[in-house]
Parts: sequence; structure tokens; C-alpha cells
Amino acid sequence: MQHSRPQPSTNRVGDADEREPLIRTFRAQRTVLYSIARSIVGEHDAADVVQDVLVRMLRFPERYSSERASLDGFLRMVTRTTAIDHLRHQGAARRRDDQHWFAIRDEATDVIQDLLNREVTTRVLAALDKLDATKRELIVDAFFERITHREIALNRGIAEGTVKSRIRAALRQLRVELREIDPAVSA
Repeated sequence: MQHSRPQPSTNRVGDADEREPLIRTFRAQRTVLYSIARSIVGEHDAADVVQDVLVRMLRFPERYSSERASLDGFLRMVTRTTAIDHLRHQGAARRRDDQHWFAIRDEATDVIQDLLNREVTTRVLAALDKLDATKRELIVDAFFERITHREIALNRGIAEGTVKSRIRAALRQLRVELREIDPAVSA
């Protein structure tokens, strides 16, 4: 039969002799510690910081050495560093939240933009359908196929000036049709 050694506790608080002076000093200094924490993290989180200091000190009393500093000074230093750690943690959490919300906002913006593009496309196609075939073909050639006015004229065997005037007339009619679909379209 094997004998297992007891595992050291991760919630180590030291023995009663180590804790008593710490608790006594902590109680005497808690107002000062709270003030230090409040000056760094604000009223809302100061009590949490002070509590974290006490928990850290109870769990790891060996971190204090009377040869390096007084217990009062050590508690003040631990309070400052704990408060600063608290701010860093909040900043990191806020950045993660911001990145999350920016991603959601960007995705929502993309969806909205897609919907708007579809709506505009639907309206333009509906307006194009109301044009006669010749005007619709000229608009499609000039604006969707990006064929120059000169090439359209050569392909159709008509004068370039005629192409331009028919396209202008088609655009005026499209504007009227789009205004009927959506009164917000400018004149």
C-alpha cells in the first residue's frame, strides 16, 4: 500500500501567528488603503481592490518581509499595484468588448448596405423596365457595359450626337420614374 503525501493547499493563508499581525495592521490601515485604491480606480471599484489586497496577503503571507519594508508600507504598495492591475484588466476587457461590438457593428453595417444596394438595384431595374427598349439599351450600354458614346453610335449606325441626346432623354425619364418610386430622389 502506497502512502500519499497531503498536497499543499492553493488557498494557503499561513499559520495564525503570521495572519494576526497582518489582519490587525490591515484593519488599522483599511481607510488609507481604501483611499489609495479609490484615487486610482474610483469609488465603484475601490472596495473590490482592498478586498483583493487582503485575500492576496492571506493567501501569500510569505511575500512580505519585514527586512524590506514595514507592513503598513507593504500594504500600501500592494494596494497601489493591485489597483493598477485592476485598471489594466478593465482596459483589456473593455478593448475586447469594443472589438466585439465593432465587429457586430461592421457586420450589421454590411448587412444594411447589402439591403440598401438590393433596394436601389430593384428600384433602378423597375425604372429601367418602364423605358422603351431603345432607351433602355442605350442606358445599359453606356452605364452598365461602359461602352463609349462613339462606340454605341458606330455599333448602331447612328450619329454620336443622337446617342447623346437619346441617353439624356432616357436619364430624364429615369429620374421621373425613380421619383415616382421614391419621392426622395432629387430632381
